[in-house]
Amino acid sequence: MFPTGSTPPRRSKRGATDAGRPVKELCRKQGFREPSNYAWKARFGGMNVSDAQRLKALEAQNSKLKKPLAKPMPEIAAPHAVLEENSGRGDEG
Repeated sequence: MFPTGSTPPRRSKRGATDAGRPVKELCRKQGFREPSNYAWKARFGGMNVSDAQRLKALEAQNSKLKKPLAKPMPEIAAPHAVLEENSGRGDEG
């Protein structure tokens, strides 16, 4: 992805990159490597700005939802072990 604060090269309506400048020069000007440009293009090339913003928002929401699910799993296992121990004691007496 792009370094924080940088943007992908701008394209005109005809698809020429910044008035025909080579991609290598534009990448150097923006401060990121050429392979990053091609990775960005493969991921977001056919999207509108609104589509890319929506995708970014959905990815952020998805990561927020995954964090609480991943964290409490070991915490849930501990009470289950205690319950199993307690249920075993009830059978003895």
